[in-house]
Amino acid sequence: MKVGITLVAVFMLTMFSLSAFTSVTVLIAKQDFADAFREETERYGIDSIKIEEIIPYVAGIGFLFSLIYLLTGIGLIVRNELSRKVGIGIGILHGIYGLLTLYIPEIGGLNLAISIALIYYLTRKDVKEEFVQVTSIEERVLGKDWEGKIN
Repeated sequence: MKVGITLVAVFMLTMFSLSAFTSVTVLIAKQDFADAFREETERYGIDSIKIEEIIPYVAGIGFLFSLIYLLTGIGLIVRNELSRKVGIGIGILHGIYGLLTLYIPEIGGLNLAISIALIYYLTRKDVKEEFVQVTSIEERVLGKDWEGKIN
């Protein structure tokens, strides 16, 4: 079992928990969030946004992303090929977000680093082989060269 795949799965599951927590927090503190958002937009001369109408959609999108992270993390643990491809897609989304937020170096740089790491790792040949080969439970537990050594 590759440690890197486990680390990527842990990353996905961590992102699930952060995304779900953020979505729940936005829903619970709806008015506080709306007030803070309105205050921030007024600094830039934007005053016609009805943020209260948008908050349920923002939370819904957050829940959708958290579900994708959860399923991808679990899928990586059980070596599901579709989950590996979704992980690459998540890496691409992190890259796009990183490029869009380059004016905030802490956010943009971190997302670009995540993007590069996910795409590089999940497209490596040896990692792809982990998802293509069918391994029995015995091979997963005992290793690949167990045959003939157990009576």
